[in-house]
Amino acid sequence: MLSSQECVLGALTTQEQEVIVRIAHCQAQEDLHTVWLELCMEYKPKAGIRFIRGAIAQMTNLWVPNKLKTKTHCEDWYRINVLSALWDGAFIYETSYDTIRSECKLSYQQYNDEANDRVDFIFRSKEDSSDWLFSEEKPASASHKECLKDVWKLERMREQTLSHWLKQCRGKEVLIEEFLEALAVQWHGTRATVYGTKVIFVERTIGPKPVFIHYVKARMEIPMRPYEGPGPFMSLGKCLAVALTLKREAMQQHNTFMLLKDAAITDEIQLNDINLTLKDAEETFRSTYCQSTVME
Repeated sequence: MLSSQECVLGALTTQEQEVIVRIAHCQAQEDLHTVWLELCMEYKPKAGIRFIRGAIAQMTNLWVPNKLKTKTHCEDWYRINVLSALWDGAFIYETSYDTIRSECKLSYQQYNDEANDRVDFIFRSKEDSSDWLFSEEKPASASHKECLKDVWKLERMREQTLSHWLKQCRGKEVLIEEFLEALAVQWHGTRATVYGTKVIFVERTIGPKPVFIHYVKARMEIPMRPYEGPGPFMSLGKCLAVALTLKREAMQQHNTFMLLKDAAITDEIQLNDINLTLKDAEETFRSTYCQSTVME
């Protein structure tokens, strides 16, 4: 398993980045409350700002009675009281996608009789019922062994996801290798690890063999209490930035896949032309959002 540098990069709008940087620079809960009040005054806020506003409100609700310090909360408690606002809320406003909960199967599993794993969260396209981000969740009381089982399961499911995409885009393997990535998140209480998987092809005499590369994209932690200083507010800002960025990366992956799939079906566009089209689409996506580092 490879580990990437720990930083949060853009797919944030300019306004989202400005607000999240302000959150990260807060020194006390009163500073965060000031940010929240200003967001509440905004007329017709964008979806990302509504998510941030709701997340701040729920974070305050959890901090006041110190609820997050309790280690005996069950999985459903975290899902209802924590993740609903600080994770699901980033995805819920997308009209072309659904969030699926819980103990649910990925859509590719209907084509694979051996794939019986279930996950707790899926970000699914309404257009073609394809899945572009999924997660598993364990309460803080779960053992390391239990969490490790989730890590292995998510790894297996990312491989199966990429294998399914390969079957749908035969002849475009070199482009899948360059442009497509399977995404998943593993939650353990208030901590989360974001994983990615890509496929590369190793040349052999009998033909290329797909090899899956797994890596850690980011780690984040929802702060349990607002002690004095920037620590918890930096953590909160990073969580919000990661959630919004992952949502948009997942949507961009879907757009890329649709371009690949259409090209595979029509077979009218040459490989180099498709490559240029995908690079243009990726550049357009990156230029739409802030690309500077939010925080390390």
